[in-house]
Amino acid sequence: MTNAPAAPIRVMLVDDHALVRSAIRQALEGPEVEVVAEAGDATDAIDGAIRTRPDVLLLDIDLPGMSGLAVLAELAPRLPATRIVMLTVSGAERDLYEAIARGAAGYLTKDLRPDALHRAVHAVCAGELAMSRRFAALAVAHFRSEEHTSELQSRGLISYAV
Repeated sequence: MTNAPAAPIRVMLVDDHALVRSAIRQALEGPEVEVVAEAGDATDAIDGAIRTRPDVLLLDIDLPGMSGLAVLAELAPRLPATRIVMLTVSGAERDLYEAIARGAAGYLTKDLRPDALHRAVHAVCAGELAMSRRFAALAVAHFRSEEHTSELQSRGLISYAV
């Protein structure tokens, strides 16, 4: 019995800067990761993702046409098997919360190291969330806020406040 090599993780890159897409491609591509599509705007992102159905979509927030958050809202329900990770320069808390609410599997800033991006792609394929400790702490604090705790209690999702 032979063990067949695992299929590479299929990734799509969405960023309006070709140089950034090239650098991300260079950081990721290898035997375990294959970049199957790229897009520089929202329309091409939606069309390309639907056509190629990548395992992971790395999505910038600031795109021509519509925001990456709107692209996320469009694609997440249509491609439930695709793990969409926001890869952005935005450290704005509202962008983080909106991305999570719309179904993002991660929220990363472009200042991370190439090896950390590689690990994040593998992590989201394994069903984990990919975000820095700072963003994870912000998300937990937001979730634990009195407003959200009250909403969860009213919906019967939790029986006590943290």
